[in-house]
Amino acid sequence: MFWFRRDDAERLNRVLLKVLPGVFSETSIEVSEDGQIHFSVQRITIHSNERLQPQKFYRLAFAWGESGMRIYIDGELDSKSDRPAQIMATAKLTELGRDPNNPEKTGSRMTIRDLRIYEGFTDEKAIAQLFAEQ
Repeated sequence: MFWFRRDDAERLNRVLLKVLPGVFSETSIEVSEDGQIHFSVQRITIHSNERLQPQKFYRLAFAWGESGMRIYIDGELDSKSDRPAQIMATAKLTELGRDPNNPEKTGSRMTIRDLRIYEGFTDEKAIAQLFAEQ
């Protein structure tokens, strides 16, 4: 969960990538140039319905586990998959803002504030309560 702003609408924002070096992305959150969020866990990907506008802050939350994957934007469920998504591999590199497999050629112009990582929040009520506390 974090506050997010696209500072450059002309560039892919690699928000978070957790990778096995040279192999694949175990977990990724990216925002494409058109503002759509792409969230992947172990090659299962969901996409946001809402498009994030440049220069505007959004409160984003991402959840995954046995109950599937979810994207929340400003406290509302935006997109989901009920297919279980588990992290099985042991990724060695995690980066905010760039692809660790190609750091020299990637970069993002974005602002992230108040990054929080929780374990075990898998139901809608728990996520809604986190947004209410902010």
